Amino acid sequence: MKDIIKRLNSIDIKDIKNTIKNIDFKNIDYHALKDRIISRPDILISISLIVVCLFVIMYVWGNYRTNVSGAKARVYELKEKLVIVEEQKKLEAEYQGFTDSIREPVQEDQLGQRIAEIAFQNEIDIVSVSETTEISNEYGRLINIEMDVSTENYDDLVGFIRDIEESEFALRVDKWGASMGATSRSRRGRSRRSNNTSEQNQEINANLIVGSLQVNK
Repeated sequence: MKDIIKRLNSIDIKDIKNTIKNIDFKNIDYHALKDRIISRPDILISISLIVVCLFVIMYVWGNYRTNVSGAKARVYELKEKLVIVEEQKKLEAEYQGFTDSIREPVQEDQLGQRIAEIAFQNEIDIVSVSETTEISNEYGRLINIEMDVSTENYDDLVGFIRDIEESEFALRVDKWGASMGATSRSRRGRSRRSNNTSEQNQEINANLIVGSLQVNK
């Protein structure tokens, strides 16, 4: 290998160039050329070395281009994976923030009791309560309960709905509707707004669907 390098260093490109210029390729005498090359073994060796070098350069360049293309493809793939990972981390952080913001869930067997406590505080009479229904998936479950209530004061009904929504528990009023009922005397002496316990008031009847959300963390 050292001998080849020494020979390559000793090659005079100008001599080879001049030699090639002096060749008449149209009227070339291959026999004479053969004799000339045989008589000048140094030229034959130089040409052979140049050809070998060209093949080596082409081989190295081909491998280089292949390696560069492969490296670029790997870099692009890694960038795509990095974007996916960053996006996943962002979504996980958002989901964690969402789950952390959800209030304490109410167990199914305690849902009616929690709502009854809020109703009592707002002077709301619970007329009837349905069985609970459940909607669930891999992320959590929503427990709904439907009830009919009545009150003699619309503000009490509004306060009842507000206190459910603002409860320390994960409660929400999914749907509600109210209608005016028959007149009745103040019930059980509970109304704070009646100056006369015998005064007749018109009942307000309402139907509510209250839900409790439980998220799988």
